[in-house]
Amino acid sequence: SGTTLIDNFHDKSGAIALESWRKRLLIEGLDPAVVLKTRQDYGTILHIIYGKLLMKEEMSYQLASDIITKIAIEDVGMKEEKAEEFVSKHLTEFKKDIGAFVQWLIDFEVEPIAIEAMMKTDKYMAATAIDLVANITVQEKGFYGEVYKSGANKGKPKQTVGKSRKRVIVDFKSGKGSGFYPKNILQLLLNRVIWEENFPEVKLDGIYN
Repeated sequence: SGTTLIDNFHDKSGAIALESWRKRLLIEGLDPAVVLKTRQDYGTILHIIYGKLLMKEEMSYQLASDIITKIAIEDVGMKEEKAEEFVSKHLTEFKKDIGAFVQWLIDFEVEPIAIEAMMKTDKYMAATAIDLVANITVQEKGFYGEVYKSGANKGKPKQTVGKSRKRVIVDFKSGKGSGFYPKNILQLLLNRVIWEENFPEVKLDGIYN
């Protein structure tokens, strides 16, 4: 898998942060393995919801608890009682993340090209799932036809902030801290290599977490 390939690169900063996190949890009387599994399940459910939203499936905040519970049971494999307890505990966080994702879809005018695309690279003998390839609209500095109306530069092109359409890879992360490490960069780079190896005619303009 792509994860195994990347794990061959030793990222000391990530390992140090992980060990620090484990020690902090133990001091707080928590089992790191249980907490990690909880966050993994949370991320899996969130990925599934993101996929549904990207495919234009309507979701109601009023029914969020029922929808998420159903996903936890059917897709994650939780028992009904555990799923209900899990969703009840994390419902506010789920609603915030879903709301933020929907706002992102609107703000960046996201047009999906591929969702959860399982792909492989023959060059590096690895496979991985690419969360999202999409066309998005970003605001960036550039020359969009405006010119200086006066002064020494009158008539010359004027750099402004405008909208630009880009085709990008997006990797979803459900963490809330500043948990971005060199391995995350390697993951994005691998995703780009795999995409361009399989679809050389579909060029990418960027890779994002």
